Amino acid sequence: MPRYELSLIMRALERPTLVEAMKRVVSELINQGAIVRGMESLGERQLPYTMMAHAQKFYYGHYFILDIEASTRLCHNINPYFKRDIDIIRKHFVVPHYIKYKPFECTGPYTGMYAPESKKLETDKKLRKKLGVIE
Repeated sequence: MPRYELSLIMRALERPTLVEAMKRVVSELINQGAIVRGMESLGERQLPYTMMAHAQKFYYGHYFILDIEASTRLCHNINPYFKRDIDIIRKHFVVPHYIKYKPFECTGPYTGMYAPESKKLETDKKLRKKLGVIE
């Protein structure tokens, strides 16, 4: 299963209500088959711009980052739940940079079955000369 970071912006709620809302989100993720590896709260902050959700304007929100492992279908399957939950302002699935960009090591020239051979290249050159592509 691929690993994702789920960034959530929740409404500015009191602590007990916020805990209850996060329990709902995490339990729904687990019910959908995700594995929650970690959760980080970035605290309550002023939103960068006024956000509209559920026909309300929001100026402040609680930011959360959840580290999850889930199937690729989960991103689409969980969207209706997030749209119905009135405590969620924004959500976004992100593939972490340390997983997205793995270092690539060059092992030298390719010598496999599909490597171009010099004979094939010569016949290609002759064919191109016949057709007038190469002078």
